[in-house]
Amino acid sequence: MKIKSLFVAGFLGLLASPLAGQNTAELYQQLCDDGDMLGCDLLGQMYRDGVDVTQDLERAASLFQRACDGLRMVSCSRLGVMYTSGAGVTADLERGLDLFRMACSLDLPRGGESRTCAISPLSSSFATACSDMRA
Repeated sequence: MKIKSLFVAGFLGLLASPLAGQNTAELYQQLCDDGDMLGCDLLGQMYRDGVDVTQDLERAASLFQRACDGLRMVSCSRLGVMYTSGAGVTADLERGLDLFRMACSLDLPRGGESRTCAISPLSSSFATACSDMRA
């Protein structure tokens, strides 16, 4: 079931529109409630960007935190951006950098190179944190 839910979430993420009459945000919420961290991350992006939902940065931060706690490292990076900029959370540069470092250090699937750190820098703080991790 989890593979199916990931496939559906990924497919809907590419379409960014409802499928078969189901509201995308409702589907992602259901996936998130079922413990699917990709669903939490995708819903967080919708709330962060105000796509098909009313923008709610606090809700986005909460969803990114849940996904980060579930070890979805890109969500930790997204939350780090929010902390470094103070978007939806109280600005806390150290907390943001800690999230970037955690994302870089825990997301090491192949050859010691982090996919999260290889993503184009989300902020100058992210670039600094990842450079520190690679040194």
